[in-house]
Amino acid sequence: MYHNCCVPGCDDRKSTRHRFPNPIKDENRFKQWLQLVGNEKILNMDPARVFRNYRVCHEHFTPEDKSSNSFLKRTTIPSRNLPQIIKQEPSTSCNLELGFQHEELVSSTSKSFNPDETVVQKSSTD
Repeated sequence: MYHNCCVPGCDDRKSTRHRFPNPIKDENRFKQWLQLVGNEKILNMDPARVFRNYRVCHEHFTPEDKSSNSFLKRTTIPSRNLPQIIKQEPSTSCNLELGFQHEELVSSTSKSFNPDETVVQKSSTD
């Protein structure tokens, strides 16, 4: 069975595919591969399913990672041509900007609300 490379954006169709490390025998390295590959689709998937069905192509490993006959060394992790990891933490400036826009929206639309509805607005002294 042919397996595409599971690294997002990788369209390599020629190089050797490598199975994820066995999640039972080498859990730490398996988790490293998951994080480095950056494929959100498989992050929360059953590890046994990832091990059976997903592959990473040769293009994501350095020549030093490979031993004879295109096999990978036992300690190898993907390190080339990987997606950038984006931090999930929002910046302070982004939060301030969003908060300001929200306050403007509340004050500009509060007149159109039904008087029976409760509208919470930030006072100008805050």
